[in-house]
Amino acid sequence: MNLVKKKEPAIGTGDFLELLESEIFVDKSLWLKDLLHDGAKALLITRPRRWGKTLNMSMLYHFLRCEVKQDPATGELQTVHPHIGLFDSLKIGQQYPELVANTQGKWPVIFLTLKGVVGNDIATIEQGFKGVLARLYNEHGYLRDWLKSQANQEALEQVDYFSQVTRHQASLAELQESLLFLCKLLYEYHNRKVFVLLDEYDSPLNNTFPKPDLYQEVLTFLRGFLGNGLKDNPYLEKGLFTGILRVAKADLFSGLNNFKEYSLLHKRYAEHFGFTDREVNDLFNQPVVKELISRNTPNPEQIKAWYNGYSIGGMTIYNPWSIMMCISEEGMLAPYWVATGSDILLRDLLKDHDNLLQEVEQLLAGGDRKSTRLNSSH
Repeated sequence: MNLVKKKEPAIGTGDFLELLESEIFVDKSLWLKDLLHDGAKALLITRPRRWGKTLNMSMLYHFLRCEVKQDPATGELQTVHPHIGLFDSLKIGQQYPELVANTQGKWPVIFLTLKGVVGNDIATIEQGFKGVLARLYNEHGYLRDWLKSQANQEALEQVDYFSQVTRHQASLAELQESLLFLCKLLYEYHNRKVFVLLDEYDSPLNNTFPKPDLYQEVLTFLRGFLGNGLKDNPYLEKGLFTGILRVAKADLFSGLNNFKEYSLLHKRYAEHFGFTDREVNDLFNQPVVKELISRNTPNPEQIKAWYNGYSIGGMTIYNPWSIMMCISEEGMLAPYWVATGSDILLRDLLKDHDNLLQEVEQLLAGGDRKSTRLNSSH
């Protein structure tokens, strides 16, 4: 697949196809192989914001998904494999061509994000959920036409539920079955189990955390929605979720068979989210990048020293947002990542914990946590 390359980084995009339009990008496609070879039925990968979670999910979606189109001549529905050849020149295509040939474009995929499901009351959040699920169902609108063609009572009842979701008429209680229902229809149509990709699953909970009653209402819906869609779902091939935090209190994933969580403390997938030291070196050695950053920081080691990296799974990993923003700003050093998100959870934690606030202030002043506790005890 031929793409016209742009000589500037694709900053802020969560769309893998848009990323490939840039000449400046880091090839993370080997993540696909590791994910597909993971034996877990359901996975949760947690990373801070701006660590490439959405891009990796988008990459997986475009790698796996098949597409159904209507033949303009006959009106018949046909399953096609979009973006054939897209991965051939990437690392996954070069190193694992057989995996690409056997897997790409051959699976039914459910891909949704809860990023925009926020609000200060349950009515607003409910509309957010309804909007996300209506768009998801409309993406698979061919299933409704397929059901109508069967012309039996069960199919007509399923058409009615499908239409309720797309028209925002289903209640939150009724929507708890919507993920399982869509998996069932996709499996019956394609005769293949379904991949479920849910990005930023915890966004509605993080935004309602300061309001316990609202938080509990959102939690109740998500517990039913995810529980029905994942636990003992016979139509599920694999479920993948990304977020910032593990909502342990919610117990959202209890009872799931073969569930695994991978956080910053786990070695597996460490190199797939964020840039490794080698990837940063290779990036800075690209002629177009070298020319850009030299305008403000001629020595790339200064950029690496400024952002310093994180130690994850024994590897040095750099925040991708900081590195790409620095390149975009022609090597200008600045705390780019700090300005990308809300500190609402931290502020809520600190407001009623004076000792913790003192410890943070001591750390910022160059002290350590132990000395802070000793001082506060006198």
